Amino acid sequence: MSGPSKRLLIPSIVVWCAVLVVSAILRPLQLDEVMQLMSTRAPHPAAVLDSLGARPGSVPIGYLLQWALVRIAGFSNLVARLPSVAAAILTVFAIRRLGLRLGLGGLTVLTAIVVVIPMLFRYSIEGRPYLPAFRLTVFATLLLLELPERPSPGRLVVYGLTLASAPLLQGTAATVTIAHGLFVLTDRTIRRDRSRQLALLAAIGVGVLIPVAWSLRMRNAWAQAIVHDHYTFAVTFRTVAGFLKDLTGGGLVCTGLLVVGAVYGYARANLPEQGKHLLVLTVLTAICGAVASDALAGYFTSPRQAIYCLCGLIVLAAAGGERLQSRYPLPAILAVTVFAAVSLARDVSVVRSKEDWKAASGMLAQAVAQGFCLEPDSDLTSSLPLYSLFDPSLEGHRCSGSDDKVGLVHSSYTSRQTHDSAAAALERRGFLVAGTRAGGGSTLDLYLKRPS
Repeated sequence: MSGPSKRLLIPSIVVWCAVLVVSAILRPLQLDEVMQLMSTRAPHPAAVLDSLGARPGSVPIGYLLQWALVRIAGFSNLVARLPSVAAAILTVFAIRRLGLRLGLGGLTVLTAIVVVIPMLFRYSIEGRPYLPAFRLTVFATLLLLELPERPSPGRLVVYGLTLASAPLLQGTAATVTIAHGLFVLTDRTIRRDRSRQLALLAAIGVGVLIPVAWSLRMRNAWAQAIVHDHYTFAVTFRTVAGFLKDLTGGGLVCTGLLVVGAVYGYARANLPEQGKHLLVLTVLTAICGAVASDALAGYFTSPRQAIYCLCGLIVLAAAGGERLQSRYPLPAILAVTVFAAVSLARDVSVVRSKEDWKAASGMLAQAVAQGFCLEPDSDLTSSLPLYSLFDPSLEGHRCSGSDDKVGLVHSSYTSRQTHDSAAAALERRGFLVAGTRAGGGSTLDLYLKRPS
């Protein structure tokens, strides 16, 4: 790294950290964050663990860590999101170290991609365990590549525990463990030394054992929750295309540029074959494994489940960009500029989310003060606990059969069909619409009993 680049690195990182902290404070809590906080604001760890059976795929470490932070520092947006913010900072340094280990010359492009890519930025400021788990998978990949030919038992234990911890923060991080196993089994250099191969497989086995034990313990509860919440797995051209293009969180442009850059980097960049082999296995296993796990559970597919493919894609794309710049500087600069512009625009939209459950709970409290009871149109996506997390008094104003003034609560996540069905049921009971209010991404339809 050149002198000016070194001098700019620390100030740039400081500014970026400040952006993360301010964004984490200002961005309203999102649905998945509120649902997690409904568990982690429980009084005891046992209650937190009991709640995970109702949340398919949930694993304990991220929930217990957030529970401890909230109990120690109090509830706020920043406290709930602090593990993700810290993980994002550590991830930048880990991926830079991985780039150095693989022989990348300049790390500016690599760092820029990590900082602006929308999928990582979103989960850097969201109180969910994806970024902490992603960080551990990057560390594990780095540890595997840096293990000496005769690794000490201590380093093998650290490597195995790192692999084991990631899926206990977020379940599909186990796909990286599978990728590492495939790498150790197929890499020609490792296969020549059977004792080293067996030692690595033993460490990887530790990384598999604990997450598998947790999944087996929870599988029946998760299966019941999936059926209860009417989740289904479906593969259509539209869902597959949407899954692939949103791997980066930046749509077709960002994903297309990153994948093309990664393919070019794999084919043309002067990287160690062993490193390229591991990164490609990680990319493919993370994507295929995420879809396979959802299919096995009958769960809906989501690109965030495959977030772990981004480490390999980013490093390979940065290598491809470096190679392209040495031969065709103008196209390389144009590609990086377009990627950064589209990513930053998406990052701004992430921070400026219109979804605000705290504001919506205030809207409901105003209706309650005017004598309305509250009736959610869905017990899943508009349930009263999503709002009473911010105002516990709302729980005491659920509708009963004798109420004459009803507020029908509807969130943007509830289907129109579900809402219309709930509204029709009220009309059959003799209620008429008296008005509608909206706030924080939720809608409150006010109904009055028709005079008899």
